[in-house]
Amino acid sequence: PVQNYLHNLIEIVEYLAVWLELEISSYSDRHDCSAVIQNEINDEITSIKLNCVAYIDQIVDYREQRALASKELFKRPHVDDNYHLIANLDYQLRRNFKVMLI
Repeated sequence: PVQNYLHNLIEIVEYLAVWLELEISSYSDRHDCSAVIQNEINDEITSIKLNCVAYIDQIVDYREQRALASKELFKRPHVDDNYHLIANLDYQLRRNFKVMLI
């Protein structure tokens, strides 16, 4: 669900960026304050999008690590370290998501 939420947020941010470009025309030099505000809004939109992409990358990395650990677990089910590895991966993911959502 978090990954779907992030994809939707990226889509909304892209629509917002396009709307901002189309609705608010570029200001000339005599409206410096308005141009500064518009640039700050664009920078904030870009920052939100980059954070979402970074969080999605974090989710993908977790899934890759968990898949490798599960593969090792199925190869050697009698080795207890693999169970601990998966439990540690899950704990780290939960902790990172809590920090991300806060």
